[in-house]
Amino acid sequence: MDIQSFEFDAERSAAFAAFRDELYCGDGNWVVSPRPAFVSQFVPEFWFYRRPGNRYRHFLAMANGKIAGHVSALVNGDLRDREGTPVGSLGFFECVDDYATAAELLGQATEWLVKEQQMRRIWAPVNFDIWHGYRFMIRGFAEKTFYGEPYNKRYYPDFFTRFGFSVKKTWDSLEREGRAALKKMIARFAPRHRRLLDEQYRFESIDVNAIHHLQQLHSVLVRSYSAMLGATPLEFATFERLLGQYLKTFTASFVNLVYDPVGNLAAFGVAYPDYSDALRAEVSPPKPSARRSLSSGVSAADRAILYMIGATPEEVQRRHGTGSAMYYHIMQQILAAGFQSLLFAIVADDSGARSLLGEEMRSVQRTYALYELNR
Repeated sequence: MDIQSFEFDAERSAAFAAFRDELYCGDGNWVVSPRPAFVSQFVPEFWFYRRPGNRYRHFLAMANGKIAGHVSALVNGDLRDREGTPVGSLGFFECVDDYATAAELLGQATEWLVKEQQMRRIWAPVNFDIWHGYRFMIRGFAEKTFYGEPYNKRYYPDFFTRFGFSVKKTWDSLEREGRAALKKMIARFAPRHRRLLDEQYRFESIDVNAIHHLQQLHSVLVRSYSAMLGATPLEFATFERLLGQYLKTFTASFVNLVYDPVGNLAAFGVAYPDYSDALRAEVSPPKPSARRSLSSGVSAADRAILYMIGATPEEVQRRHGTGSAMYYHIMQQILAAGFQSLLFAIVADDSGARSLLGEEMRSVQRTYALYELNR
């Protein structure tokens, strides 16, 4: 086994991407990110490498002249746990189904973090920060994946556990079908929605192609998620490249902001039609003509994704139930558009959003985990 490490190397970076594509080839549940976008994360111009305080090393496993796996060891200068302890991370992990290979990769990557970077706490998987790809899927491999969902080989969690990692935090996704069932789930929040309207709260859909609307969404999202585990600064340019571009591409129809009676941003909600079938197992992004057809109507997607709901710290302290009112509002939009199926995406184990779903959370179909190693 030959483990090669590097910072920047065009040929090896291309090998990272080629191995990923080969590993998931034929997997009908893999929603690919285009190879050029993937490779762009391994060039000196990428934002992570230019930020002072960040350190990095990529590791490539070779066996019998062929790639057998890869991983990146990363130090984000802004990444801390809730006690303020600096955290290193392992990201971009892919490997053949062989624990010996995985152990070699993880061993060298963690050694670099611990001995050379003095990191005593390591999270995995985290690609740069929590705004990019992170978490392993640990349950739900037979379910139809959606764009943005953590997805990996089912043996990865076992590899990390055997190496010494333990689960730090979990998230769940829940899918429900049938309009009657969806209406029943939100009926109890109708009075709260009406009360906020009577108090002069404003629920407004935004135009995802309008820069000032995206800036407002970015502002309220960052403030709402400021206490989230591992939250780091999210510059608008990064936000626009990640979430903004996706919403624009697929003409997201259910993105809303809430303003309090004096006009302050109080909450937000993001949902969109699930166009993952159009991206599944693609090696390049949809052509412009395909993008237009995706946004042409509900028939292009068979379910909607409720992706994010959040309220500012000030609004949470008021205990007005703005989050549940937004939940009702956005669900009404989805039902009015004719959707029969809804997926409640990636709800944290300590999220207040779990109370919105009530007993439904007992029957989640998918679970994801962030792992931690202490040295």
